[in-house]
Amino acid sequence: MSIDGAHLRALSSAGTVNEGSDMELGGKFWLLFIGGAIACALAGLLLFFLIGTAWARWGFLGMFLFLSVVSLTIGWIFDRRNKRTYETVGDAG
Repeated sequence: MSIDGAHLRALSSAGTVNEGSDMELGGKFWLLFIGGAIACALAGLLLFFLIGTAWARWGFLGMFLFLSVVSLTIGWIFDRRNKRTYETVGDAG
């Protein structure tokens, strides 16, 4: 069984990859991506610094209470801002 020239050309052209993609990510995307990664890293650094400082000053229980108060305060502020949304939805039950 031999492969003639026409079959060989058909096989070689079927396996080619289009080098010019229509879906290229531009420079703006990569700048936003890198900026977001740096912002997340700084936020994580700040979070670990606050947790470590609270743990060193007040021990485990004090650190846990501090994080609980901060979390509850953030939740309370979020609920106060979205109070109108909750009132328009009504009862779920």
